[in-house]
Amino acid sequence: MRGIRRHDFMNGTDLNTEMLFALLRAGLWEQPEAVVHCSPLSAASWEEVLSLAEKQTVTGIAYLGIRFLPEGLEPPVNVLVKWAAKADAIERRNIRMGKALDELCSLFRENGISPVLQKGHDVASLYGHPLLRECGDIDFYFTTPEEKSAASAIAERHGCRIKRASDGSGCYSWNGIPVEHHSRLLDLYSPFRRGLAGKLEAEYGFEDAFLESGGGFRIQVKVPAPMLKLLMLDLHILKHVVGKGIGLRQICDMARACFCLHDRISVQEAECVARKTGIRKWNRLLHSFMVTCLGLDRGCLPYQDMDASGTEALFKRIMDGGNFGRSAHGGMLSGDTPVWSRKLNTAAAFLLNSGFSLSVAPEETLSV
Repeated sequence: MRGIRRHDFMNGTDLNTEMLFALLRAGLWEQPEAVVHCSPLSAASWEEVLSLAEKQTVTGIAYLGIRFLPEGLEPPVNVLVKWAAKADAIERRNIRMGKALDELCSLFRENGISPVLQKGHDVASLYGHPLLRECGDIDFYFTTPEEKSAASAIAERHGCRIKRASDGSGCYSWNGIPVEHHSRLLDLYSPFRRGLAGKLEAEYGFEDAFLESGGGFRIQVKVPAPMLKLLMLDLHILKHVVGKGIGLRQICDMARACFCLHDRISVQEAECVARKTGIRKWNRLLHSFMVTCLGLDRGCLPYQDMDASGTEALFKRIMDGGNFGRSAHGGMLSGDTPVWSRKLNTAAAFLLNSGFSLSVAPEETLSV
């Protein structure tokens, strides 16, 4: 990975934020030069950097970057110990999730059901150190309503209580790990493009993967093919950008996907898909952010199209919001929060950010 040339607006950010981004660049790409020119920080500032990393759910990735810091720039021992403990907890949770994922995949397979894993361990496999990518829940996509219903019935027979989310997803806990069953893979909401999702799935399809569990065995599961995976991650970020907000982890996921998959997709096809789905303007901004802020090599982009004019606005949106906007809008709402309250919270976030959202993806913004 080449060294990063920061966009001018980053020169005005505080040293704590600059350090977080430097650690991410070093951790994402094993890039020692990303932290060479960092300024020394006080103990209080290092606590703030750790807090920022937690807010953005990139604690593990940033932890990887610490090992590249020049002598004298390292965090104080008490902060380093705290950070190491959090990184260890992330690894242990990922191992637990890998075990749960393997159990569910095996159970479904025994019953003739073949769900598609969305993100999770599949996206983690794109990282150099998969266990340090913070996990959320296990998301399964079912290509037919019949498979989704059958899978839910199996989970219920094993004692799981399934709750229905407002979007129709089924949610439950499997040995303490949250699981969701979805009937939508691609977050395409424009009424003019909804039929396109099925066509793209049929065109690019899925593939079998054997993912490292972290527990000494591999997990057999179906995952989206490279083009579909990139589009899924891209649209997922856009959905949250125009809604409650998005965090750095999701954009780090996209950057790693671009890095690992760019040689498995056609530049012409990637550009054609972006045009068909109406996200070319959004992608110019996303591409610019990944290159200028996260240090992704421009040659790894799905296609060469960037526009830095809105990068500062996206940067502010991410830093204000944190993981899926949970920091900016009153924190994470519990699963028992009434549907009307969750919808009101989403609507308020949408109204607050509608100017930015309409500027980058007007069609999807008005359709979400």
